[in-house]
Parts: sequence; structure tokens; C-alpha cells
Amino acid sequence: MLLIKLIKYILNIYQTFPITLPFFTIFYGILSINYWLIAFSISAISSNLTNKLIKNIFEFIYKLLNKKYLPILGIGDRPPGAINCCAFIDWAKCNKLSDSFGMPSGHSQLAWFCFIYGTLYMATHIRKTNIDRYKGRIWFIVSSCILLIMAITLSYSRVYLGCHTIQQVILGALIGIGFGLLSFWISSMIIDNDKNVDIFSSVKKVLHAS
Repeated sequence: MLLIKLIKYILNIYQTFPITLPFFTIFYGILSINYWLIAFSISAISSNLTNKLIKNIFEFIYKLLNKKYLPILGIGDRPPGAINCCAFIDWAKCNKLSDSFGMPSGHSQLAWFCFIYGTLYMATHIRKTNIDRYKGRIWFIVSSCILLIMAITLSYSRVYLGCHTIQQVILGALIGIGFGLLSFWISSMIIDNDKNVDIFSSVKKVLHAS
């Protein structure tokens, strides 16, 4: 059915998200000499590498405690029967069990990192453009909602595909939010030389634009 093919196509895009997004953004950032895109790409790659480090730490903790399940966190391994968790889904061939550690979800971490970083970038830079304040407000709200929907649906897809537990996805999201805040603050200091950037005040100003 066409609908099933469409769903599989969308899931495939989401699955490759951590690899394709940094590659295309840094490529375009270099071509257009856009320092913010380059900073975003480097931050996204750092988020992926950080996730692998955090997974190793959690795997060590679970093994050290000789536990498969921990209170609140739940299981650290992938859910039983987790398949199609590879970077690129070949629905005909990629039906092998995933042997990588599950806690926390890297896809969820990157998705929420993108939401935070992208939203804050728009909030702090939209007022520096010549765009009408009312139009800027609408553009900001619509763009932020799109990023939010993508973060939510991508996170849900990880549970839907059976690649992660809800706890692994939630923890990944929390780490991604924190990493997004930290990365944007560092980027602001380096690119805009703004050590006192008030990101939350910028969001309020955009939303209250008249």
C-alpha cells in the first residue's frame, strides 16, 4: 500500500537523521560561509559522540551493579527483539537484532538538541533582521512548532520501532535539551562574542512582538 510505503520512507529519513543532518549542514555552511551552520553541525556531531560516551558510562554502571533493570531508568539494553535499529534501514535485509546499548536514545538526544538550538537561534537573530515584527513572530512560532513536532515524532518513532524504551527516549531528550542550551551559549560567545546572551529574554521579546 502507498500509505505503508510512505510511513516506511518517513521512518527511514528519521533513522538516518543523526548522520545526514550534520553532513548536509556543515557542507552547506562551508559553501555559504555561514559560521552558525558550521557551529550547529559541529555541535550536532559532538552530540552524537557525547551520546556514545554516555552510553558507555551507563553500560559500565549497569554491569558494575550487575543489574539489567534500575529503578526509574528501567532496562539499559535495547528492548527485547529490537530490530531495524541500524543507521540505514533496508526493510528487506536489516532484520537482525541490535546489539548496541540502548540507554540513552541518540536519535531522541539529537532531535531535542536541534529543537532547542534552532529555536534559540531564531529567537536571538530574528530581531536583527529587517523582517516585520509581526511576520517575524509568526515565522518564529511556525518554525519552532515544526521543530517541536519533528522532535516529538522522531522520539516516538524510536519507541514505535522497538529500538528504545520510553525511559531511554526521555533521558535522551533531557540530555539533548541540556546539550542544546550549552552548545548555543558557546556558539554565541565564539561567533557573536556575546558572553551575556539572554536566550530566554530573546524568546519572550519575539513572542511579544507587536
